Amino acid sequence: MATSLYTGLKENILEEFKQVTAVLEHCELTSPKTFLKPFTIDSVSLLNTNEATVKSLLKEQFSKLSKDVIYKVEVINVIDKDEIISSFKKAKETKHQGRAYSKFNEENVDFIKENKSQNITLYIGSSKAKSVLNRIRCHLGLGAKGTYSMHLKSWLPASQKCMVRITLLELSCPSEGSHSINILELIEQALWNKEKPLLGKQSGLL
Repeated sequence: MATSLYTGLKENILEEFKQVTAVLEHCELTSPKTFLKPFTIDSVSLLNTNEATVKSLLKEQFSKLSKDVIYKVEVINVIDKDEIISSFKKAKETKHQGRAYSKFNEENVDFIKENKSQNITLYIGSSKAKSVLNRIRCHLGLGAKGTYSMHLKSWLPASQKCMVRITLLELSCPSEGSHSINILELIEQALWNKEKPLLGKQSGLL
């Protein structure tokens, strides 16, 4: 009984891997046609500009997507990585402004500090096309307080004067179709493993 169950399960897994391989061989990760360059906003503008103005800018950039995407949020040209890390930890521990903050990845801190780059990958995620705008609003701190996200505006240190950069990627295939495996989530997890973001949960597919 156990042997036949394992054999059937093994066949299913191998078939799924064949599907993944076929998709990856014929598809590409590309920037959406309506989003060819990463979105950037300097921390001073994020912290001090009227929220309605920033929301309008986000709507212009993130409301025209037709496909589900992977998104990567970074802070670049960081002056002091320790200040970024400690500022978020304090906000999360004290539930600053009554907000629900993303998971803090303590296991990735050493990697971030030892990396010579002055950039920090904060978050790797994926989203349905229709939900990207709202998700990015929440991450920047312009959405609902109770939604688990980064809420950058509420804790990003003004002294850093860094840039927030958001990159989007979509899966472009010669022939679109449904797959039994969410390929985008598998790619998201691979990117998560490579970048080791400071915040956010890892996809649970692998």
